[in-house]
Amino acid sequence: MNETEGEAHVVSLLEKAEPSAHFFKSEDRNRPGMWDQSYCIRGAEGWIEFKHVGPGENQITIRPKQYRWGRKALDSGRRLFLMLIDEKSNKNIILRVIPGDYIRHRTISHYSEWEQASNNAGIIYKWEELSTYWIGNLVSRLRGEV
Repeated sequence: MNETEGEAHVVSLLEKAEPSAHFFKSEDRNRPGMWDQSYCIRGAEGWIEFKHVGPGENQITIRPKQYRWGRKALDSGRRLFLMLIDEKSNKNIILRVIPGDYIRHRTISHYSEWEQASNNAGIIYKWEELSTYWIGNLVSRLRGEV
């Protein structure tokens, strides 16, 4: 699986769990740094940046313009989430979610930093369990309820 396939799968599950949700693929070459997806779920709006890491990979790139855009979005009060599709272990795929506020004063580029940040936030989902109760939990997080 690559980042695009993983992103499509997560968005599809979110749309099934919350049929009134609106997701919009927002990457735009004319607006460098803009995050991957904007969303609105029952009036709660935000943005998601997806990343992917596979076996043997440790470097996860968030471009400087993405940091700048994200920090400006945070300053304006937007909800932001970083979602890492983690396939490092060949056995279990994990979705690691980091609230965007984490990048307000720091950068993250190495797998161990993502792992620690998602562990600290406590937002880690096993891929095969996402379509169950956990997708509702993720919807609640995106809405700012959890």
